[in-house]
Amino acid sequence: MKIAFTLLIIIFLVFSGYHLTFRNVRLPFLARQFYFTGSEFLFLGVLLGPQFLNLLDRPTQNSLAPFISLLLGWIGLIFGFQFERTKIKNFAKSSFTAAVIEGTACFVLVFFAVYCIAPLFLDIPGGMKGDAAVVLAATAACTGQSGLALVVLEYGARFGRLSRFLRLVSSIDGVVPFVIFGLFFSWRIGGLPYLSGLGELGGGLIVLLISCLGALLIFVFFLREARKESELILLLIAVAILAGGMSSTLGISPLFLTFLLGILLVNTLREKERIYQILITVEKPAYLAILLFLGANWRLTSAWIVPLAVAFCVYRTLVKVSAGMFVTRLASSGEGRIPALLGFGLLHQGGLPLAMLLDFQQGFLFQGASGIVGLVLLGVLFNDVVGFFSLRRLLETSMQ
Repeated sequence: MKIAFTLLIIIFLVFSGYHLTFRNVRLPFLARQFYFTGSEFLFLGVLLGPQFLNLLDRPTQNSLAPFISLLLGWIGLIFGFQFERTKIKNFAKSSFTAAVIEGTACFVLVFFAVYCIAPLFLDIPGGMKGDAAVVLAATAACTGQSGLALVVLEYGARFGRLSRFLRLVSSIDGVVPFVIFGLFFSWRIGGLPYLSGLGELGGGLIVLLISCLGALLIFVFFLREARKESELILLLIAVAILAGGMSSTLGISPLFLTFLLGILLVNTLREKERIYQILITVEKPAYLAILLFLGANWRLTSAWIVPLAVAFCVYRTLVKVSAGMFVTRLASSGEGRIPALLGFGLLHQGGLPLAMLLDFQQGFLFQGASGIVGLVLLGVLFNDVVGFFSLRRLLETSMQ
């Protein structure tokens, strides 16, 4: 009874919140950026968690694992649908390359810093240092578009070329870190005993690819005939649940599996536009539900968490600015003159890192994992605040 009641409460909250959040409300700029991103649902999750109302305790969350897999699968499909081959060809090659280099450089620099420093302050077992470094680096490399959307909404769409380039970078720079995160997930806990001869990574990749192709074949089989929108919605939900179930059983990432499935679907199906419109309709409620589950497990397990989060935010800013300066010359050949301090417009992290964090939280259960989750959540909140102001300053300076 508690599980059903909790699920109904979550659905009610996220769909009610969807109609209240992400709206153009007249508030002070700082308060509006907090409201616009739905960050208040993190604290609502804390309220529902074991520390207060205890609705989302650990046994209840374990029982709701299929629902969490559905959320992650839905976000993975949306992210995969962004990589349509014909649309990618429309990007200037230099701009696309610059975005990929920026995200990859950020991942590498954060990975080595976290691998060496984080275990000194957080209770992370020696064998799990790589886990912590990968998830922190992958989330740090991603850039969100909601900050750019809010600033453009505040001042009007008069930033032209620069805002378009920032939108391109924010949609591309997280792909290599995300793929590394997904492959690492498959290497760590993927694979089956009879594939042991291929090694952990080889076995995990084989399982991942077979699962992805199997889900694709099922989807294509049911799309042999034209389907109504209601039937497409049921089919998408069924495939997302199936992918999540396979991921849970085989020990692979539902977020990464459905990302690969989304890429295959958008490049093979004729009804991809209809499918994408259905997916994007539920994106924001799914994002709010992810915030609720993350908030329910938010713990400040160490006195070092807050200063570490501030240091993480500062270091990420330095890395983003440095990487932005490095790729500016490469991008300028295809986009015109790009400001050297481009990285100040890439600080906002968006929703994908939070989905990756929930995926990590579900798949990597070890001592110290809660400290990593708390560190990333605080870092995301700090980066959101700093990112809005730095982005606004960058765009204002570019107009002078």
